[in-house]
Amino acid sequence: MRKLGFTLMMGFGMFFSLCSFTSGGESTNENKDADVSAILKEMGISTSVDEAALEAKYPSVKVTVNSGSNIMLAFNNPTAQYYNLEVFDSEGSMVASYSNIMDAKVAVASTSFERGAYTYKLTGEGNTFAGKFFYQ
Repeated sequence: MRKLGFTLMMGFGMFFSLCSFTSGGESTNENKDADVSAILKEMGISTSVDEAALEAKYPSVKVTVNSGSNIMLAFNNPTAQYYNLEVFDSEGSMVASYSNIMDAKVAVASTSFERGAYTYKLTGEGNTFAGKFFYQ
């Protein structure tokens, strides 16, 4: 027979976790996960992520790295605002800089890159995107 225990803890915010346990036997993690998922579903709690809604609220930059060709950075720029891109190597030296980008993507010539890790900063009208990529 399965029972469900609730733990309620107060801290900086409200946090609760669902714990399942058995009386008189062991259960596997798969069974516990299925039990918690079923209970959450009954309660009307969704555990999936709406990627479109997440991207709309927190836009990101998608980086495509192809050896021997351009490195593409694609980002959300529906109103064609001006953006500036700076790319830095692992030592913090700027290796590329592009200004007045109005498109929603920019191609960076990979000929200026050696193998390694790079960071980028893309700044525009009220937005700053930062991240890293690896070039091989």
